[in-house]
Amino acid sequence: MKNRSEIPAPTPDWLKPKQTFKDLLIESKEVMGAIGSRLEGMGNYENLELLHLDYDEPYAPKQGKEIVATVVIVQKNRGWHTGNGMLSPGSHILLAKQQEGRWREGTWAVPMGKIEPEKDGVYTPYGVPLKNAKFPMAADIGTAVRKAAIREEAEEIDITPSVDAVMPIAGSFRDKATGMIVHVVIDDIFSVPDEKLNSPISAELPNFREHSEARWFPVEKTPELEGLSDETKFVLLTALNHIKTKNAELSGGASGD
Repeated sequence: MKNRSEIPAPTPDWLKPKQTFKDLLIESKEVMGAIGSRLEGMGNYENLELLHLDYDEPYAPKQGKEIVATVVIVQKNRGWHTGNGMLSPGSHILLAKQQEGRWREGTWAVPMGKIEPEKDGVYTPYGVPLKNAKFPMAADIGTAVRKAAIREEAEEIDITPSVDAVMPIAGSFRDKATGMIVHVVIDDIFSVPDEKLNSPISAELPNFREHSEARWFPVEKTPELEGLSDETKFVLLTALNHIKTKNAELSGGASGD
C-alpha cells in the first residue's frame, strides 16, 4: 500500500539552489503580486463575508523578518480540506487538497489544532468529548481549538528549526447565499537565510498530511486559478493581502509588493 504521506518534492531546477535569498524574495513577491492581481479580477466574492473569531496569538512575528510564503488551509463545511506539506521559503506557494471523504467530522487538523482529548483534556460546550462529537462551528469550541493549536504549534516549532513558526491567524468566511462555512488558517512561514551561504534554507514541515494530495507551483508561473471555487479564490486572495499587510508592518510601512 502506498504511503499517502509521501508528497512529491519539486524538481531541482525549481529550487534554483544558486539563487541568493534576495533573488528568491523578489521573485516570490512578484509571483504573489501576480496571483493577487488575477484573483481580484475573477470570481464572485459578494456573497462572502469575514467572520471575526477571538483567537490568541502567543507567538508574535519577530521584528525584521519578512513573510515570504504563506500556507493556506481551507475547510469548507465538513469532510473537505486543503492543507500544507513541504515548501522551500521564498520559492513556492503551495496548496494541497485532502482526498474527498477523509476525516469526516474530524475537521480540525494541524496546525489549526488536531485536537487530542487525551492530551488536551478538552470538551465541547455540550460536555461531549471532542473525539466523539460531531464538531460544531469553531466559535463554539474556540477555547479547545486554541488550546490544541498552541500545543501543535509548539511541537512544530520544536521539530522545524529552519523556520520561525508563528501561531496561525485564523478566520472564517460565511457564504451568505448558502450559509456554508469556509474556515481558513493562514500560517506565516518566515525566511531564515544561512548568512554564510547567502541562501534560503529549505524547510520541511511536519509530515502530517497523510491523507492529502499536494500540488507544487514553481515560481516561474502562477498556479492555474480557473478551476478553484470562488470561496477558495477568496481565501487565497485574503492570504496574499495578509502577507502584504504584515510585510508593510514589519518594514515600517513600506509596500509589501
